Amino acid sequence: MAEHNGIRTKVAAGVITGIILAVLSYFSQALWPHIRRSLVWFCDAVWSWLSSGHSIYGWLLVIFILCTAICGFVLVAALFFRVSPNNWRSYRRDIFFGIVWRWEYHGERIGNPLPYCIHCDTELIPNEDCNPDRSGIQRLTRYICDHCHVTVQELDESFRQTQDKVVRQIDRKLRSDEWKKTLSDATDNG
Repeated sequence: MAEHNGIRTKVAAGVITGIILAVLSYFSQALWPHIRRSLVWFCDAVWSWLSSGHSIYGWLLVIFILCTAICGFVLVAALFFRVSPNNWRSYRRDIFFGIVWRWEYHGERIGNPLPYCIHCDTELIPNEDCNPDRSGIQRLTRYICDHCHVTVQELDESFRQTQDKVVRQIDRKLRSDEWKKTLSDATDNG
């Protein structure tokens, strides 16, 4: 479905572009003498200004104006067209074992991932228990959300073991470039 929407959008953009070019070419034949006259007038005015006397050279003023315009354009573009860099350091959130995990990077290393509720996005409280059974002591960790008042997940291992597994999964996704799909899915969903 999304693939068809992309094709429709591209076809519509192509048709609209063709219509605009046809209209412009039709009107440009009638407007060309006026455009040419305006360009000649503008170039003459610029030449007159550059060759007239100023307290500073005209060519130096042009350089200052161009630098100011370029800097202004870059600032406006940076403010209005923020593009998040699609690098591996922007991959800081994923879902593993039915839990949302978030982490930071410390240099090249993955920091301690923290669990969050998949429903309300509150940081989960890992509650570890030891259950004795025939094979020995079995660890059980419940991930509890104190906002939803539910146990989001129960895993048969310690919190540290789960964190280590999550770090290994993050590392695997970084090495295999799966993180790119996770990021694109996250931006598509919201």
